Amino acid sequence: MHMHSQMHNLFHIPEDDGWIALPADQMPYALAVPEHRRGNIFVAGKVDLEARVVHLVRGNGQQVTADLGLFHPSGTSLKPDFDKFRLDDGGYAVCFGEYEAAADVVLWELDPEYRKERKQREREVQPGIGGSIRRLRLQRRLTQDDFPGVSRKTIQRIENGEIEKPQKRTLEIVAERLGVAAGDLETY
Repeated sequence: MHMHSQMHNLFHIPEDDGWIALPADQMPYALAVPEHRRGNIFVAGKVDLEARVVHLVRGNGQQVTADLGLFHPSGTSLKPDFDKFRLDDGGYAVCFGEYEAAADVVLWELDPEYRKERKQREREVQPGIGGSIRRLRLQRRLTQDDFPGVSRKTIQRIENGEIEKPQKRTLEIVAERLGVAAGDLETY
């Protein structure tokens, strides 16, 4: 079995006519994506101009269908040329001629589970004091109600970045409950 067929089988790419796979020289990049994240890339697709949709195969084998209306002209007025479909950037870009759309933008629109996972990851890596407090709180298996002397609403607002510079006493209470020095909170 040659490499092309192996890739089709590995990524569950349909053998039907019209399917366009990620270029062979980019497949190693798709293979390098951790298995649990392969659903975030596209490895094949097929445009149906009559139905005005593009069918896409994710790296985990799942298929999604996007209305071509999702791909509207960019800020530079670059219009998608649906006759020139290709995948690029190791599966992270859906292209129509010179027009490119990031896979995460497409998945954000099509997949509620992707949105949920993405929001969770963003919260986990949120910068600043709020993100640090949230990470520590979750590591310690505490809820936002587990900070005597600080309301749940205040903890929530700090974690969401609505309060960028919490009061000194609030930070002291939070740090003590988390078991770290108040001055070190932002380093987590």
